[in-house]
Amino acid sequence: MFASQVRWNAAAASANAFSGERFSASRAAPANLAPLLLALSATLETCSNYKVRIQATTALAALQSRAAFGSAFAVVESRVRDARERAREEELADGGIPKEEQDHFRSLVLKVSRLWVGFSRRRRR
Repeated sequence: MFASQVRWNAAAASANAFSGERFSASRAAPANLAPLLLALSATLETCSNYKVRIQATTALAALQSRAAFGSAFAVVESRVRDARERAREEELADGGIPKEEQDHFRSLVLKVSRLWVGFSRRRRR
């Protein structure tokens, strides 16, 4: 439980920072931002907690341009695509999504899908 709370807090803080003026006005990511972006995207692959994955997706979606992802764009994009596939597999898995987690799961799928569409558009720019 504690690890999930720490991950959620880190993702929420990242979303708040990325939503701020400094990142919305900036086109290019600072070089030291890549490890954070990679950690957030890894959360989509490795974390079983839907709320944490939702918050990580929210943080990544707050960055408005491809340039904001810097050198991490290709890896983050790939992980978002994989997260989308993972969500589909979880839905189809034996037993499906527990009833008490279905709202969180639907929210995750919606946010990851929107992020993927955003990445598709950024690829063309």
